[in-house]
Amino acid sequence: MSLMRKSKPKILVVDDEPDNLDLLYRTFRRLYRVVRSDSAPEALNILAEDPEIAVIISDQRMPQMSGTEFLKIAATSYPNTMRIMLTGYTDVEDLVDAINEGRVYKYVTKPWDAEELKSIVEQALETHNLLKIRTRELSRSLRRESLLNSVLNTIRNRRFDNPESSPLQDVLQSIVNTLGEAMEVDVALLKPLDAEVSVSSPYFLYQRSPARFQEKSIAWGETLWEVTEPTILNDIKTQDELFQSTPIRQAAFELSDIESTLIVPLMFQDETSALLALHHCDIPHRWEEDEVQLVKMVADQAVLAISQARAYEKVQDLAQRETLINTITTAIRSSLEPEEIFRAITKQLGQALDVDGCALSLWTEDDDVVTCVGLYDAHANDDDDPLEMPQSSVPIAQNPVLQDVLDSLQPVVYNDMKKEENLEKYDLPLRIPARALLLVPMVTDGQLIGTISLRQTDGPRIWLNSDIELAQSVAAQAAIAVQQSRLYEKTRLQAEQLREREQKVKQLNKYLTESVLKRFLPETMVNKAAAGELTLDLRPEPRLVTILFSDIVGFTPLSSKLGPQLIAELLNEYLEAMTQAVFDNRGTVDKFIGDAVLALFGSPEELAPQEQAERAIAVAKAMGENLHQLNREWQTRGILGTDDRPPLMQVRCGIHQGNAVVGMFGGGQRSDYTAIGPAVNMAARLQETATPMHVYISETVAKHLDDSHNLTLNDDLHLKGIDESIRAYSFPLHNGT
Repeated sequence: MSLMRKSKPKILVVDDEPDNLDLLYRTFRRLYRVVRSDSAPEALNILAEDPEIAVIISDQRMPQMSGTEFLKIAATSYPNTMRIMLTGYTDVEDLVDAINEGRVYKYVTKPWDAEELKSIVEQALETHNLLKIRTRELSRSLRRESLLNSVLNTIRNRRFDNPESSPLQDVLQSIVNTLGEAMEVDVALLKPLDAEVSVSSPYFLYQRSPARFQEKSIAWGETLWEVTEPTILNDIKTQDELFQSTPIRQAAFELSDIESTLIVPLMFQDETSALLALHHCDIPHRWEEDEVQLVKMVADQAVLAISQARAYEKVQDLAQRETLINTITTAIRSSLEPEEIFRAITKQLGQALDVDGCALSLWTEDDDVVTCVGLYDAHANDDDDPLEMPQSSVPIAQNPVLQDVLDSLQPVVYNDMKKEENLEKYDLPLRIPARALLLVPMVTDGQLIGTISLRQTDGPRIWLNSDIELAQSVAAQAAIAVQQSRLYEKTRLQAEQLREREQKVKQLNKYLTESVLKRFLPETMVNKAAAGELTLDLRPEPRLVTILFSDIVGFTPLSSKLGPQLIAELLNEYLEAMTQAVFDNRGTVDKFIGDAVLALFGSPEELAPQEQAERAIAVAKAMGENLHQLNREWQTRGILGTDDRPPLMQVRCGIHQGNAVVGMFGGGQRSDYTAIGPAVNMAARLQETATPMHVYISETVAKHLDDSHNLTLNDDLHLKGIDESIRAYSFPLHNGT
């Protein structure tokens, strides 16, 4: 029994009237755990102490703080708690504001129907539970994404530029710190096993509170051991076999007060590269499946970090040439903008070889002249604007230096240009002519795509083999960069085209949803259709539908008395209220015919005949209620119902059920969703025959209704266009009119 009581959802009922509060408690006490409060301030204190409350039912009129004010605070602090307001007709303005601001899930007018209120609370609980599930799933997803991003950023942003330290050691310590903090464990341990990995420490340690272990000599390495699959230990005390032959391990666990452990192997090429252990101290922790999966994903990223750092340490042992190539490669990969890549290549190479200038030019044997795309000038200030790219005026076909590169696809070396006859005029027109020149080709798939030129201006220079080899290595990387830049540009253009197409599709979908469906369907059905939860086949087809016709009595003389401007304003307010009545009962607004409203039930959403009839009757009553409210407002504004103004607006309504052809009618230039057939005409004729502020319904509709509707029989009715007399039933649109 206690478990059942604990599983019941909690609801909070707030009302300053003891009788109402007691009635609410008795209504829900068997279904839920009910918490009562006779004031809004006290209710806020209850919410602060018990955030597990799922639903609030609050009266609108209360001293100290109104229900609207109370629910506004509750909506801000406890957004997942569903809020229901009990209100009277006099609270309409406050209620509309509350609904518009999203503070109220539903409102119920007093006196309320107990079963209806129970149904609303049940719906609110379903929504609350759905919100909790989605919030929990989102929280897990965000946690996973945050942790993975942290580890990835640690790997990607780590710069191995300190020759005094091990890059691998630096990365692994950062990863274990990030993982320990994100998983909120007391201790995290990462132990490399790869024999090719050289680090100064046998393991990397994270401690949430280092001070608690400061005075203890703990053999942390004994708290993890080699495994091939994730090992989950929710309660160490139940794992006696772990300590049978390893007293050192037992001592380590006892000194550290470890209660729960998760050990995950880091696998690289089917071998265990490292071990990762997460420890909870003092209190046992149950490792959830999503936690284990999250740690496994992080372990996969950590393996990448180990392999990357290990590769870097090998590269670190190479010569300066290889270091520079790696630097230039990093510069290439750090940006997708060609200008930045080419500028970085020429700068890095120019500074490494200590030349006066370095230029990167793109050209092939089919081009007329070379195009300079990257330039480094040792005498220019880095704070200056980017250098203007020089362009050669000598055709490639007439340039012997370029022809030499094109024919050999090998570097062309000039240690002293003054010793070469008439070659100076073929140099790029830079600030100072080159005295020594080195031209290195950039080749892709055996084809020349450009050159890198290195120049010395203050005197001759003996270009060393190491200089040439370095320039060749950089030229190979530059050729890759050129391919990447071209691929990037092509991909960027394709992506822009794709985004444009996607945007057009989104705009079209938005137009179809908002501009077409919302004209005749309620918002809930529009949303279902947009989400693919409701299939709308709008081709004309026979359907059993219920048709409702409503019309304003004496609209023409009313229009002439009020004038076009005012009657247009009143008509829009009227049609808005009538449409709302249809949408509230999940009907379809077929069309407006002047001041008349045609509504359908059973299409496009299929409904049983009885449900069609009940919804149509509910809409008619809602129309009467809405018109009553409008008349009161118009009378207050002095538009209708005063001595010198027209009388209050009256309507009449007809409802019939029968077969009709329903769907989109029209052509490619203009079409409309409507219903045609004798059943539609019958509803229109019933409306024409009805007395003001009354609804006439056919026998077909009446047979679906029970006695609670208090229908009045009307025999021997003669309808226009129908030869035989018929029987119909009627009821008033509003009792107060």
